Amino acid sequence: MKMIKAYMEYFNVRGPFSLETREKLRNSLFLTRIFFEVNSSRDECMLEFRNAEIYKLYFDKIASENMGVDLSAVVNSIARYMFAEFQFDQIPIEELHLSFDELDSLRNLLDNNLIISRSVHAGTGITEHEEEYVYFVFDELRDFCLARYLLTLDESKSSSKYVAFFSNVTKLFEQRLSPVEGMVKYAYHHFRMTARTDLCEKILKTFGESDVQSILDWEKRDLYRQRTFNNFGFSLVFSEGDNIASFEIDYILHCVENDCSHYWEIFWFLLGNEYSGFKPNIHLAIDILLRCENDETPEKILKYFFDDKVEKYYSHSYKERRVDNLKEWLDAIKKNNGTLSESLKIMVTILAAYDPTEFALKEYHEFVMNEDFFKQIQESDLCNPIKLLVSEFKDWMTPKPTDQNALQILMDMLKSEGYHE
Repeated sequence: MKMIKAYMEYFNVRGPFSLETREKLRNSLFLTRIFFEVNSSRDECMLEFRNAEIYKLYFDKIASENMGVDLSAVVNSIARYMFAEFQFDQIPIEELHLSFDELDSLRNLLDNNLIISRSVHAGTGITEHEEEYVYFVFDELRDFCLARYLLTLDESKSSSKYVAFFSNVTKLFEQRLSPVEGMVKYAYHHFRMTARTDLCEKILKTFGESDVQSILDWEKRDLYRQRTFNNFGFSLVFSEGDNIASFEIDYILHCVENDCSHYWEIFWFLLGNEYSGFKPNIHLAIDILLRCENDETPEKILKYFFDDKVEKYYSHSYKERRVDNLKEWLDAIKKNNGTLSESLKIMVTILAAYDPTEFALKEYHEFVMNEDFFKQIQESDLCNPIKLLVSEFKDWMTPKPTDQNALQILMDMLKSEGYHE
């Protein structure tokens, strides 16, 4: 946090950051520098940290500051060589085919920027010699440049199906080469921006539920990689901020119908946004419940949430239960925002209705007793089983009048046993 505050002051960047953005900034000094440098003295910065936009701005900034060499042409030459050799670590500098003046300008640029750099390898003794290579400093930026190269190549050839891009990323995936994850991510962003829904759907169908993320996990196995989503498709969908398209909702529903644990993977992400005041928030979690075509799916979703209660009891585990984690979040959100949103109240009420005996949610039982709130749930498009669950919960919460006749019989029985008022 101190580092982020220092960067904010130095680069004169203002505005709140989502938890997701904070995590990205905290985990990479490189990304942090780029983020603040390109947003210096701007009233509105890209708080959601869309990497493609950040890299494009930074790339253009470096190019404009180094007019002695055509940086775009250099990067394209690097990308062209990498795909020709299918080797993505580095390339010999002579493969760029630059003039002496261009080479001097490039060397000055290489020594003073974060895009590409150079290394000199030398032998020893009579075999001593120099071999100069250029490489991308940062893998994610490399993937951005590689994706940009292929997408531009396809567009220059009027390839509406982006044949070069899809054939190369398919080959990368088959050979388990790490650039594929980043390249697919940047292409998805590009297709979303250009309204190519068909190609976005193709990416989700091909890579969404694949193990593409495990390629880089294995390559970087000595480094801790914290992921927001295990489902790569969710990473793509939610990288676009609040603008969730209908085909993306369909993808989410497909995944949740197949495995209800996916719902809670999304829920915790949305809960973090709820805390930060960003969208999408818990309203989307309710929307997903509304859209479930199978009435059994919401019940499976709720059951999964409480399953760790039994697991904890029998395993004597010290691992925090999901409901206890939720309670901590609710307390933090109330402290930060002053109150819970209507969507979050609905979600908590549904959970409390599923297990009225859960102590962690006891303080939220009162929501269901508000007639307007109860009516809102009953008149919503939530499935009938959830409405019935909430209705039964309200009945359970409603004080029952005492049966005076039964009470008198009980008192008479006690008196006969020698008990007195």
